[in-house]
Amino acid sequence: MSDILMNAARKAAKRPGKTLLQALVIAAGALAFSAGLSMAGSLQRLERETYRYRISVASGETDEAGRFEYTRPSVFTDEILGRLASETGFITATAAVNETRWPAVRVGGSRYSIRSVLSAEAGYPDIMGLDLVAGRFFTAEESASGARLVVLSRSAAVSLFGTEADAVGKTIESERGVMMFRRGQDQAGQARLATETYTVTGVYEDPSELARAALGIPDALIPFGADRPPGLSARSQISVFVAETDGSSAAALKSRLTAALASMGVEDAKVETWEGDPGTPNATAASEARKALSSLAGAIVGLGILVLAASVFGIYSSTAMEAADGRKGTAVRRALGESSLGTVLRFMSSNALFGAAAAVIGALVSLPAYRALAMAAESVLSGAGMARGGIFPSLPPLWAPVAAVAATALACALFSLPPAVGASRAGIVEGIQEL
Repeated sequence: MSDILMNAARKAAKRPGKTLLQALVIAAGALAFSAGLSMAGSLQRLERETYRYRISVASGETDEAGRFEYTRPSVFTDEILGRLASETGFITATAAVNETRWPAVRVGGSRYSIRSVLSAEAGYPDIMGLDLVAGRFFTAEESASGARLVVLSRSAAVSLFGTEADAVGKTIESERGVMMFRRGQDQAGQARLATETYTVTGVYEDPSELARAALGIPDALIPFGADRPPGLSARSQISVFVAETDGSSAAALKSRLTAALASMGVEDAKVETWEGDPGTPNATAASEARKALSSLAGAIVGLGILVLAASVFGIYSSTAMEAADGRKGTAVRRALGESSLGTVLRFMSSNALFGAAAAVIGALVSLPAYRALAMAAESVLSGAGMARGGIFPSLPPLWAPVAAVAATALACALFSLPPAVGASRAGIVEGIQEL
């Protein structure tokens, strides 16, 4: 090691300006690579946490034309969902869901429209990662009883009541459908909208447009069964549920789920699993968004690799010059017993150490550079309505700058390999003559 350090010091002393410039170029390459790895790591984390651990499951099957048909009656029950979450290992939490249609709602004397409403069990907010900003979510007991409660997104709460705090405790009248009345065979039918009153218990942060479109996260959430007409049982049939998983793919989960249901006595169960909106079986928006994020992360890493490779390319020429200038010294070393492999390793180790030292500087500078890139990316995404900020952590993953230093050292060693091999061919006889 001391020999390598002395060799690097002599190289720097002999051509200080050139050595400094080369170090700065390598540091810049390491900076770009480290920042790229950090951004890619954050994007992969976003992709993983937003999509991969959430799955939708429906009781039914898809025909050859790609049309999905629900199974009636459904194979899912409260008991089966509970056992799936507690016994399988690949499903860690479940929540039954059902799309609800509210043509309009009334608040005071005004009539409004809510973009989307979903009835769901109490575990839905945790599975989907909804953040409460006021009030509370409904409980499992309230969900089981079909209590007429509603939790609103922040934007819906502000539109209906002015502020999040003002929304909690207020009531909403929903127009849930048309009820028909006929007085006689010859008389015209009469119709009116049936309304029900829901009390607002809480407000959650608006999901990003990315999550809203891909995962079907609604603007209003009511207890599962609360959309049942008065007089009917509050417990609806469970046709669809969302689940938190171990990260397995939808295709793998389908076969594992079928096997798990068979072990519970449900033979030949027809189920479909997919990433995304539970109201749209076989939806592809989530998988396409996930692939897009993965592709973007890969493109960023690829660009970083190209920049790093360009920055260390000068090692080749500098090593060739060093080998030519030190040919006599290398020959003497060979005469004194240094092997060809030892000569190659000496040149490669010296350049790897030089590259690592320069890369450490680049990796340190990449920390504020990463933060600046992250803030710019979040501004763009927020402006497009795809995120509300907080996508990228304040500090990059620790492995990113460490990997950048290691990759830079390896690249410098590899680029110095051809001239190092040439230097190793210095003749022993020539070295003896020099002695």
